[in-house]
Amino acid sequence: MRETRIGALLAKPWLLPDKLLAHFLAGLRQRVSLNTDSFGWLHAILYSGIDVWQRHASVAQQIKTIEGTPITILDVGGSSGTIREFLDSKRYRLCVLDINIAALRRIGDLRLGVVAGDGCWLPFKDNSFDVVTSVDSLEHIADATKADYCRELKRVAKSYVIIHCPADSTDGRFQGTACDTKFLKWHRQRFKRDEPNTLEHLQAGLPQVDEFGKLFPGAEIIGKQNANAWFKYMTVGYTPYIRFVTGLFYKLRLQQRDNMPPYHACLLVWRKL
Repeated sequence: MRETRIGALLAKPWLLPDKLLAHFLAGLRQRVSLNTDSFGWLHAILYSGIDVWQRHASVAQQIKTIEGTPITILDVGGSSGTIREFLDSKRYRLCVLDINIAALRRIGDLRLGVVAGDGCWLPFKDNSFDVVTSVDSLEHIADATKADYCRELKRVAKSYVIIHCPADSTDGRFQGTACDTKFLKWHRQRFKRDEPNTLEHLQAGLPQVDEFGKLFPGAEIIGKQNANAWFKYMTVGYTPYIRFVTGLFYKLRLQQRDNMPPYHACLLVWRKL
């Protein structure tokens, strides 16, 4: 995988400064303590991936309302462990589970528990973690096994399940599929290839908010990421070099209406009684 990335970069040497700056900012974010309660000017400088900040900050904000220390958290589908940038390691004990072993090996943080596994069959006992999170992973699970995935999250959670994901609804309030379809079309026209994550969303089928009531009775469902704002900061964020002003563009032009319907995504908070 590493050789493939190096080969692709050598084929397009004009992208080298873009990649180096992105790597520098990613390292800097891990060294700077950022407030997750709101998107400030420092966030605007350090984050070109507004979508990444939005979904992890939303989940972290909910976790911080839960009393107790330490709080044990299982992040299912956590891949590179991004959620750790949003939580104080002194208060939380975080374990990341993902089916992608290569991504887990790149974490390199000894403070994190790391487990390779399938979210539909979690290798843990019932009620093993205070909180179980799933940050933009459910949309990668095939429709036929989404219910199994959700049942496993509920089973190993002692107190809370928190999910962030793009979603659809019959009333049009959530328009994840329409947003992803529009973005995939833009990506194909701009780069002459598919964006793999978005393509996988559409192939697997996005979660239906209308079905969450059956899977998570009594859950709170909050709309996230205004559909039009999401498309704008995604297209800017995927454009080389220009992407480094995405945070400023978002802060100045899009932030005020980002939590207005229609939405690209939802935040589900379910308390286990």
